[in-house]
Formats: sequence, C-alpha cells, structure tokens
Amino acid sequence: MTKERPQDEPKRGKPQRLGLKPPPPRSGLGRQKEMNPFGVDLKGALQAPIQVNHSGKFRTLRSQQALLLRLREKALQGDLRSLERFLEIAQRYNNGSNVSRKRRRPPRIKPLSTPLPMPCGFLGRL
Repeated sequence: MTKERPQDEPKRGKPQRLGLKPPPPRSGLGRQKEMNPFGVDLKGALQAPIQVNHSGKFRTLRSQQALLLRLREKALQGDLRSLERFLEIAQRYNNGSNVSRKRRRPPRIKPLSTPLPMPCGFLGRL
C-alpha cells in the first residue's frame, strides 16, 4: 500500500546531484608565477650537464654536446635523416670562419708614462 504522488508535486529530500563537483578553493595559492620565455628555458636545457657513457667511461657533457655526438653517430651509421640534419647544421655554423676553443686577446697597448707636451699657443687660438 504505497501512496502514489502526482507528477506535478516536487519530491521531498535532498536534490539530485548532477555529477559536477565544485571547484577547489584557491585561498592561499596567491598569484600564479609567470612562465620563462622559451629561449631562456631552451638555453638552460642545452647547457645542463648530463652523464654520458663514451667508450666505457662516464663523461659529463653539456646536453648540446651530447645531442650533437648522438646525431653524428646516427649519421655515421647510415641514417639518412640524421645525415641530412647533421650536414645542414655543419653548413650553417661552419661558414669558413676559423672556430677555435680559445679566444684571442687583442694586444695590450701600454699607456705612456709621461703625458705628451702641449703646444703653448694651442688654447689661445680657439
């Protein structure tokens, strides 16, 4: 003996949830940090040191050096895509300039120990 209700009458009790959760409270998080420019992140990633096993010995290299060594190895093994990429990089950065590890210093010019004498009538003629 259940009592039937008409469809127009609202149901009693808790309202049915739709499956959406309220967003979490953001108090205490503060302002979001700005992202670094992509160039800054790329430079940091390429300069980061990594451990490389080269001929059975572990060496510490920069990421950029390790990438170039790996590309060279793949190109020498016959991978055409790596060979084209490696030759493109070599052509772009080896444009006839002498690349050396040590930078040359310009010759030092020693200052004169005594100042040069000025002509006596120089200031009066202006």
